[in-house]
Amino acid sequence: MARTASRQPGEMIMNPTNVWKKAAVTFATASVLCAQTISSAQAASTPIANIPMAVKSRVHPNIMFVLDNSGSMGWTEMPDEAWANRISGTWYYYYTKSAYRSSSFNRVYYNPNVTYTIPLDSNSNPLGTPSFTGAWVDGFNQGAGTVNLSSSFRAYDYGSGLRDTAQPAYYCTYNGGANVILTTPADNATIYNDSNFTCQTVTGSQQQQNFAIWYSYYRTRILAMKSGLTFAFSTLNSDYRVGFYTINDNS
Repeated sequence: MARTASRQPGEMIMNPTNVWKKAAVTFATASVLCAQTISSAQAASTPIANIPMAVKSRVHPNIMFVLDNSGSMGWTEMPDEAWANRISGTWYYYYTKSAYRSSSFNRVYYNPNVTYTIPLDSNSNPLGTPSFTGAWVDGFNQGAGTVNLSSSFRAYDYGSGLRDTAQPAYYCTYNGGANVILTTPADNATIYNDSNFTCQTVTGSQQQQNFAIWYSYYRTRILAMKSGLTFAFSTLNSDYRVGFYTINDNS
């Protein structure tokens, strides 16, 4: 005799097919709700800590300032090849060319498209404003003398025998575009041809003032470095520790 399942009065027997259908619907509903929750979480911006959570207070970083105090920091050209370069056995002396007086080639030279800012003193106040007829040779050492830029400007001055002719302040621009950067040896033919540049004297009170600031505070590598440094360090306070050393102490 075959065994049969007994059923108590009032007991409902579930159809297996209906059980699986109900489970499937429940799973699908849960999946949708889960997806919506994840989508909402992703849509919200979650801030990420940029320091370890265990750190209770931030310590300002140590700063090491390394200065190149070699003689080349007093040069009025950058890079080194803006003065002269040997290409395929031939020397090209660019300091005699218009390109030397153009910021497109000599990156330290006056750029008429830049407004030069007077650097700051130790109290974050602007240093003195030079005049066009009495620009400081060194704005950080104003007792070192002045130059009348309306008549005695020299594009370079390395002492007797290697000095530009004294004349009214001037600059040159590359005819191919003021923002074009020329390099050697790739652009040597262009650089060495003065007809590729237009030179002009500094005129107008606003441009003369800008030129005087450049001359006093940015004309050489070391002056530009000092000026930039005043702005970089002006926001630091006593919470920072700053170290300093030079890389060319030979004496």
